[in-house]
Amino acid sequence: MLQFRRIDRPLDPSPPGDSPAAAAEAAIRALRDARTQRAAASGGLVRGLEALDRRLRTSTLERLDREDVSAERKLAIVKALHTLNARLFSYHRFLGAIAPLVRRVNQEEGRPARVVELAAGYGELTLRAPALARAKGLELEITGTDIVPEYLERGRAEARRRGVAASFEHLDAFRMDVEPGRFDIAVIAQSMHHFSAGGLATMISESRRVIRHGFVGVDGHRSLLLLWAVPFYALTLGAGARVDFAHDAFISGRRFWTESELELLARVGAPDAEVSVRTSHPGYSVLTVDFAGGRVGRSGATGSARTERSRP
Repeated sequence: MLQFRRIDRPLDPSPPGDSPAAAAEAAIRALRDARTQRAAASGGLVRGLEALDRRLRTSTLERLDREDVSAERKLAIVKALHTLNARLFSYHRFLGAIAPLVRRVNQEEGRPARVVELAAGYGELTLRAPALARAKGLELEITGTDIVPEYLERGRAEARRRGVAASFEHLDAFRMDVEPGRFDIAVIAQSMHHFSAGGLATMISESRRVIRHGFVGVDGHRSLLLLWAVPFYALTLGAGARVDFAHDAFISGRRFWTESELELLARVGAPDAEVSVRTSHPGYSVLTVDFAGGRVGRSGATGSARTERSRP
């Protein structure tokens, strides 16, 4: 529910606009307007769900994104999220999402894939990725990035404490001040909903400019079940931040992108790339924007897009 696969249709990803951000905002408005019209014509349950989806959608900030919330509270919220991820083996799934691109670099170039995690937050994916990759027979070097100094300091300290070969650097994902080609793969996990349509398209566009192989995003699957299940679970945690975490989990559920919206934003940000979106049950949507595949795809075509799902 709340994915609207049957009524969403591909749209021209290049409406008037002089930047990926402007084009993305216009494209999302057009997609949602068309969805509303088709839902009204369909009537019944579809019309009701689409109306509910519009009411649920919000621009309210999570406490993680608010300037009036202390760094200590934010770290506690992200630590609670880490507890949930560990219990659900989510880090294994995040690594699995980038595994095909990592394997391509390993096999075709005979070296470790250079991975950059965008909006890394607490840094657990960056810290765990080397060991998870070795368990899968993959080689990678990973750098976690964020704009929050406290997250970077915590990541560096944990890397030293655990003896993990991972580094942490300041990086603005909207203006990637890195040498083009330094990284092969960009990954962002559980954070795409924090950004506006224009922000996410800009991030993908910047990745297209400086990243060699591709961009992978993993985020919550927009659904009524996840909207209520994760906040309820959060309240059962023993962590001191459980109320803050439950609050943010509920806001996140209202902000998650549908898979058709993710595909559209990727096509705006990287129009020449091969785009795929799939559902990873339970609870995640996985966006892959394959830059090399778009230039030299298996079929020889460029700029293609496809959506893959584990169910109709």
